[in-house]
Amino acid sequence: MPEQPSTAIRKVLVALSELPNATCGDNIFIDRSDSEPLDRDKGELPGMILRVPHVAYSFREGMTLHTATIQVDFQSGNTAGETIDGTNQIAIAQFIAAIGADRTLGGMLQTIEEQDASGSEQSGADVGCAILTLQALFFTHRGDFFTIVGQSGETF
Repeated sequence: MPEQPSTAIRKVLVALSELPNATCGDNIFIDRSDSEPLDRDKGELPGMILRVPHVAYSFREGMTLHTATIQVDFQSGNTAGETIDGTNQIAIAQFIAAIGADRTLGGMLQTIEEQDASGSEQSGADVGCAILTLQALFFTHRGDFFTIVGQSGETF
């Protein structure tokens, strides 16, 4: 079966997954299911999972503006203590610094901004997980959700 083309939002997730993060290293996953948690025995911790729980659309002069909510789950594997543990605090800070260095991801986006971060409850099932929420804005041509039209008109 031929490879499926990448949707515009998938391209954004791939670009985010390629940002450097010393804490998570190569343990960066896209759309990994909650039913398949990161596995310490496979060396997947600490790690992060990128997903898109919501996208809103608005229309302008033959273009679609995508306002995407991106959720980044940082998983330290730590099981004790703090709401957002030290490992996740460092991973989040590194990720935000990488985004801050180029909020357009090479001209692909109009912008990407951090919205909030939340941690797990001390006795919750997701202990050791912190969730960073981002908002990304980008354009596609109307009816084409595969090609991003960047700030300079370049396509991605």
